[in-house]
Amino acid sequence: MELTQQDIKDIAELLPSADEGNRQISQITRNADLNWPRNRLFATAANLQLLTEGIVPGIEQTGAPAIGPSALPARMFSVSYGFISLKEGLAKEIEWPISRSGNFTFGISILATAPAGKVHQELLETSVHFARREFPVVVTYTGFKPHGIPPHPDHPSTVGSSACWVKPAMKNPPFDHGILTARHVIEHLSLGRAIDLDPSTDHSTPNRGYLADSGHCAVDAAVIEIDAADWPTGLSRLSLLGPFPNPSRVVSPSDAVTLDGRVTAAGRRSVLSHHPLPGYWGSMMGQRLVLDAQAQGGDSGALATHNHTGAGVGIYMGEIDDGKGGKNGLCQDLYQAVKYLEVDPYL
Repeated sequence: MELTQQDIKDIAELLPSADEGNRQISQITRNADLNWPRNRLFATAANLQLLTEGIVPGIEQTGAPAIGPSALPARMFSVSYGFISLKEGLAKEIEWPISRSGNFTFGISILATAPAGKVHQELLETSVHFARREFPVVVTYTGFKPHGIPPHPDHPSTVGSSACWVKPAMKNPPFDHGILTARHVIEHLSLGRAIDLDPSTDHSTPNRGYLADSGHCAVDAAVIEIDAADWPTGLSRLSLLGPFPNPSRVVSPSDAVTLDGRVTAAGRRSVLSHHPLPGYWGSMMGQRLVLDAQAQGGDSGALATHNHTGAGVGIYMGEIDDGKGGKNGLCQDLYQAVKYLEVDPYL
């Protein structure tokens, strides 16, 4: 569901000031030089993450998580913080904050697998208290449709896109040069399997690579090894947003990102919710960005870049239900992916 400027303004006017809450988050907001409404949106989302999780690497501990495990749905696969698109009528059950359109609230967004394919959305009885306000926790029971720029992976992989070039950042690496894509594009292949690569708009080679490394559990990322002779000249390190606590650039809910895939031409989308404090917790819980529009089949693995800074923020995965009968886009957080795979990204 498209996030409009009016929705952003309506919500931001209701949120606490950027100076309320955790002092380190207030300092991060000032250091990042965020203007209104991004300062309020980022600071509120970051405080909600800190309170919900109890502790964030690099940020002071707050104690027990604000949401107990017993309150969470059994099939939960993602938690993020920011705007939440709402099904028809759910806004009436939420005291605050609601956009005038009734299409969005701001709080904790939980995605869970829809049992037997029954897509629905509900409000948890639990809320998160911050700055004398109660923020809603909304669960969207959804399906997930994978939508599976260097040359793109093709036969024998699922048709998909690629995000960027990578070099290993580890000792004794299994490869020297590679291409980053989504894991679900190649998850049926064994390590070392040859993969045909299709040209992109920017690069006509390489034409072949080999599966070198892949994520596990919830990290939807993998590396396709390429020959050193096919590494392009003139590439630069792709900057990332993180780690904390000393960032100079951050992503705020409502920020514009550009997604450029195999099928979908480069286009603007808005971040609805994400992890505003991107630490690294391994692979058990995937860190996701929820976008206000999906792409198309074949775009899985595409890079999402942050329009404000040009930094890489996500690897496109596919579409999820928005609670209102439409679709949102879902991305793997790029920072988590490169930390898990121990690679440095280039573009």
